[in-house]
Amino acid sequence: MRQLLVILLLTLSMSGRAVTYYIRAGASGAGSGTSYENAWPGFGKVVWGPAGVHEGDTLYVCGTHEYGRDFAYLKNTVGAGGEDGAPITIRGDYPGNPGAIVGARRIPVAAFTLGANGVYSAPFGFSAAYAWQGDPTQTPKLLRGVSSVAEVAAREGCFWRDPVAKVFYVKPYGGAMSDIYSNWVGALYLNGKSNVTIKNLRLFGGAGNDGVVRLTKGHGDARNITIDGCEIAFGYYAGIYAGGGNTANIAVRNTRLHHVMTGTYTLGIVAADQPHLSHDGWMFDGVEVYANEEVDLIFDNRDRHALGGQNIRNLLIQNCYVHDWPGEGVIDYVTAAGKMDNVTIRYNRFHNLNDATNSNWHYGVAKHGSSSAQYEENTKNWHIYNNIFTELGGDKTINLGVGAAIRIKGGAALDGNQTLVANNVFYHCNYGLFISATTLGNVGATVKNNISLSPLSGGAHVWVYNFGGASTLDIDNNLYYPDGLWTWKSAGQLDFAAWKTQASADAHSVLADPRFDNASATLSQPNDFKPRPISPAIDAGADVGLANDYFGNPIPQGTHPDIGIYERLTPKIILIDADGITTFTVSLKGK
Repeated sequence: MRQLLVILLLTLSMSGRAVTYYIRAGASGAGSGTSYENAWPGFGKVVWGPAGVHEGDTLYVCGTHEYGRDFAYLKNTVGAGGEDGAPITIRGDYPGNPGAIVGARRIPVAAFTLGANGVYSAPFGFSAAYAWQGDPTQTPKLLRGVSSVAEVAAREGCFWRDPVAKVFYVKPYGGAMSDIYSNWVGALYLNGKSNVTIKNLRLFGGAGNDGVVRLTKGHGDARNITIDGCEIAFGYYAGIYAGGGNTANIAVRNTRLHHVMTGTYTLGIVAADQPHLSHDGWMFDGVEVYANEEVDLIFDNRDRHALGGQNIRNLLIQNCYVHDWPGEGVIDYVTAAGKMDNVTIRYNRFHNLNDATNSNWHYGVAKHGSSSAQYEENTKNWHIYNNIFTELGGDKTINLGVGAAIRIKGGAALDGNQTLVANNVFYHCNYGLFISATTLGNVGATVKNNISLSPLSGGAHVWVYNFGGASTLDIDNNLYYPDGLWTWKSAGQLDFAAWKTQASADAHSVLADPRFDNASATLSQPNDFKPRPISPAIDAGADVGLANDYFGNPIPQGTHPDIGIYERLTPKIILIDADGITTFTVSLKGK
């Protein structure tokens, strides 16, 4: 009996032991997946579940896996989830053979024939709404879709697929032909699986109304997902998509998102007669999102935010960098019956949110949504602090607040739960802060210790749009420069004195040049926005409960907090006696 028990315990122990598996493009070994040499040759060969990859296991993706060559449609789906505390980990960092998944068909350069006017052609029997040129793991570029061979010939970087002859035409960038990737489908589908970690993997290609990485799309709820150290690019709709199911505890860390129409998208409602979806506990930490004007001109006009979506509550966005982006930085949009409360956005940079045709909105951060009687309750407790917003533009006539560093809709009672906007810097934006009301007519926010410098022509430091309800605005201890750039309701453009009177705001605020260090001479880098010792921002702020500045320095260093993202450190003289024992410290007044 004792021997039987020992055997049973050993069997249970071995069955619960984490296993490392491998998938390698072109592998020709035994195909068991249990070693690099005997790796599974494609996603279609991966065994998921109790007999293969399951909770606690690791799957290495080795080499580049291409749609059509290495896997068929939907065969790049994660077939099992982990358990709490024992996720399935999918890695792309096998030494010497890093992993990439390309959700697009490759047309090899050898398939093309050079014709007239520098136009190349190749047979291609699949749809081709979008395409890029070049190895995605190197320096690829998006191609612009046009409608005829003549249009292709007129401009490099264009392509067209003749749907009748099934021929793909392209005029490559610089005249140098390379592989083309089209017929995008998506790189990795989780389809409602939970407890999955994706680490150091490169993922390319995403289809319409979907993502390069799909968490769920009507496949049930997904929770406890971590995406860490990845590159996600070339998505027709979104880099990371979640719709048709609830999500919870989603962490995206140290990841690059680029050349996607929308960085992340969570869908809050599928149909009017269905329950509103909830996305709870998302975190973005150290994420970089960028594109260029190609994205704006090549993809059609849809949601263009870098991070966010609908109905995300308990959201944390920190240490992120959104730049050279044709849309908005962060948007959290609440549906009529949804929630997006408890949101913290801190230590981020938003730079150069503009597009070639001035057709997008370019908010840095937007708190927005459908008006309802529950709006204020469902969107309470936002904290936006220690962020840098530079060069946010766009056509101010196409929508309210275009190019605002921060746009806030609605208000809340002054009970500690209303939106806090503190210690941010706004430079060369259409507006520093734009506040509008819900249909209930209310506006409200606590706005302190911010610096607004040089709004763009026709813009304003602060614009509080027309409202007919209650105002719980608490605006004070800010620094502005220059004068004459405020708007209160329908009063038109006001100078500082008139603004303070009409808005009953900024009684202790400062109108003066902040005298930044501007070490790079461009006012674009974080260190540029440190105040010099003579800055009027020093010791002019209010205590709003922040413990540290953008750089991690403790607050305060002087008699009061500083205004802006940097708490200037106090020089100190430490006197030491002959025996090396500290006797006392003298702080120098004035920083």
